[in-house]
Amino acid sequence: MLGPLATLLSVVPIAYLNLPPTQSLMFRAPGGLLALLVFLSVGLLIGILNAQRLAAKRRAEFVADELDLVIDEQRTLEAITLKLVAVADELQTSVDRYRNQFGGLAAVFRARRDGRIVECTDLFARFLGAASPEPVLAQSLRDLFLDPAQWRELELALASGVLLSNRELRLRRNDGTPLTVVANIREAGGFVEGVAIDITDRKQTGEVERRGTRVADAAPGRSIDAALPALVVDLSSLGRERHALIAPRPDEEAVPRGRSRR
Repeated sequence: MLGPLATLLSVVPIAYLNLPPTQSLMFRAPGGLLALLVFLSVGLLIGILNAQRLAAKRRAEFVADELDLVIDEQRTLEAITLKLVAVADELQTSVDRYRNQFGGLAAVFRARRDGRIVECTDLFARFLGAASPEPVLAQSLRDLFLDPAQWRELELALASGVLLSNRELRLRRNDGTPLTVVANIREAGGFVEGVAIDITDRKQTGEVERRGTRVADAAPGRSIDAALPALVVDLSSLGRERHALIAPRPDEEAVPRGRSRR
């Protein structure tokens, strides 16, 4: 608005300077009045255009500032995204390294509270006799227990924040053979998570040793060889005698030395 006002104010001194001293500011000729109106109109138009130009310039500067702010924010987001991608790659590398180092020792499984297995490692699948985790995901952890009462006991003991350590679980492989594992189990987010180690061979070895101990305790006055069947080898074809590699059975006929029974 300063442009049009300045134009109007400039008319008075210009008209005063162009008139003789004896004349007043009154225009007697129509041409002078028309020229004054044209001059005022042009000045007013220039003032309006100048004001619009200044307003547009201010808006352009404001938009440029906003655009610079958006660009800076976008660059910041891109930098944060790159950092997050790098952190995710490092975490994935750590997970892969962990699986490579410890995946051959312990099997990991994750199931819902109703027993449905939702995730497991390749080693856990091999424990059950499966070639890959996919067939295992269609099974229920509940059905793997040889004794359903053990699953019910485990289900009652599980609670949020409780870790069940060194639990010996008697499971069943896909072919029906028994599987014994020692597992650490917990509940997290409504899921049952566990890390298990197969001790089936160790259990079977211990059972054999216990059976041998019971046999020795049952017959303390007899040699352990007496409880074993005789193993007789006929070496007559080689010109040698027949020998009993283990003590003969009570009903085994004694064979004189120097002769072989044919």
